[in-house]
Amino acid sequence: MHLRKGSDKIMQYTSHYISPIGNILLAADEIGLTGLWFEGQKYFARCLNSEHIEKKIDIFKDTKKWLDIYDSSYLRKERRYETREFRNH
Repeated sequence: MHLRKGSDKIMQYTSHYISPIGNILLAADEIGLTGLWFEGQKYFARCLNSEHIEKKIDIFKDTKKWLDIYDSSYLRKERRYETREFRNH
C-alpha cells in the first residue's frame, strides 16, 4: 500500500475496461489514476498494491469516457483502412 507523509495509508481501487485491442485494468487512489495495464502485458499491475478494491469511482468513469472516445476513433480508422484495401483489390 502506498504511504503518504504522516504514514496515512492510501487505498487503491481497480476497474476493468474492455477495449477493441484488449482488456484493460485501471487503478486509482483518492488523488487520481495510478495505473493502466493491458491484461497479459509484461509489467501487468506491477505497482498495484496487494490490498485493493474493485469500486466505481469518478476517475474511472472519466477515464472510461476518454477511452470510449479513443476507441471509437480507432475503430473508425480501422474501418477506413479496411474499406480502402477492399477498393484496391
